[in-house]
Amino acid sequence: FVQNDEIKYSISDSNSTIVPLPLYEAKKRSQILALLNVSSGTAEINEQSMANLDAVCLYSLPDGITDLIGLVPSSSYASWVDLNLKGGSNTLTHVYMEHDRMALVVSKNGKLLFQNWFSLNSKEDAIYFLLATLEGLNILHTEVKYVLTGDIGKRDELYPLIEKYLPKLVFADRPKQLNYA
Repeated sequence: FVQNDEIKYSISDSNSTIVPLPLYEAKKRSQILALLNVSSGTAEINEQSMANLDAVCLYSLPDGITDLIGLVPSSSYASWVDLNLKGGSNTLTHVYMEHDRMALVVSKNGKLLFQNWFSLNSKEDAIYFLLATLEGLNILHTEVKYVLTGDIGKRDELYPLIEKYLPKLVFADRPKQLNYA
């Protein structure tokens, strides 16, 4: 994307995870991403600081991409989470839909409570993972604001199901400076 006449690159890839700073050790980056089945032998491992969350995002890039473009692209997933947490003082639930996968991030007062990627075999899986996660965190699903983004719109089959169970559902705003090419 272009920002202030400067070209910046961002990669959209589900091979990323957010780690709370108190639990993060840079020397264990490979081990952490290995939990996502990412081999450091076939990928560059990078980290991105989170401005609005007490955490760091680890993400993988294909080997050689930084040499090809001359810089390290940011993680669009980390940028999305960070942007949506800006100014958040209550419990927020962020849902990112990506084909047959869903990212779920729950935070409260800028602190990460939960983050995970889920594989979806049916549209009901999304509701199950959302409700089960919130129940496990002792959060009442009718009391939380949900920010929805990704590969989903109001005309998708999944949307009415999500809207039925999650009354405080909104779509994420697209950053004004983001231009798609």
